[in-house]
Amino acid sequence: MGGAGAGGYGAVLSDRRFAPWLALHAVFALVFLQFLAAGSIDMARHGLSPSAIGMALAVNCALIVSLQPWATTRLARLAPERVLAGAAVLLGLGYGGYALCATAWQYALATAVWSLGEIAYMPVAATRVADLAPAGLRGRYQGAYALSWGVAGFAAPAIGPSLLERFGPVALWGGCLAVAAGVALGQLAVARAARQPGEPAAEGTAAARAITKETCP
Repeated sequence: MGGAGAGGYGAVLSDRRFAPWLALHAVFALVFLQFLAAGSIDMARHGLSPSAIGMALAVNCALIVSLQPWATTRLARLAPERVLAGAAVLLGLGYGGYALCATAWQYALATAVWSLGEIAYMPVAATRVADLAPAGLRGRYQGAYALSWGVAGFAAPAIGPSLLERFGPVALWGGCLAVAAGVALGQLAVARAARQPGEPAAEGTAAARAITKETCP
C-alpha cells in the first residue's frame, strides 16, 4: 500500500542521499556475513576440528563484549563516513587474511581484525540511518535497513560457498578484500556527494553525538 506513496518505500529508495548509502551497506553486509556462510567451511577444509573453529570464532564475541562499550562513545566523535570506511577496510583485511590462514590461531588473528571493523561499523551505521531519515519516515528507513540485512543473509550462503568450492579460498577472501575496499571508497564518495556546497564534514552522527554528551567527560 505505501510502496509508491510519498511516505512509502518509494520515497526511501528515491532518496539520493540514502539510497546509495543503503546499497553500500547491503554490499558490506554481504561480505560481513561470509563468516557465517563460508568461514567455517574454509576452516574445515584446512582440517580444523569443530572445537578449533569455535575457538577462532569466539574471538569475535570476546572482542565485542570487551571493546564495544568503550569504542562506541569514542567513535561518535568522528565523521561517520570515515568510521564506516575504516570499518570496511578492517573487514576486508580480516577476510583477506583468511586466504593466508591454515591454523586455528591464524584464523583467530584474522577474525580479530574483521571483528574490529564490526565493532566500529554497527553502532555508527544504525545511527547513520536515523541521521539520513526524515523525521516522519524513520520507521520506513529503519525497515529498509533491516531488509538489507535480510537480503544479504539470503544471498551470502548462495554466493560465498559457491565461490569457495569453484575457485578456492584465495578467490573468495581476496574478493571480499577487494569488495570491502570498494565499499570504503564508496562511503567517502557518497558522503562527499551528499554534502551541500560549503557544508563542513560531519563530526559524528546526531544520535551518536547525543550519546557522547551524556557519557563522555
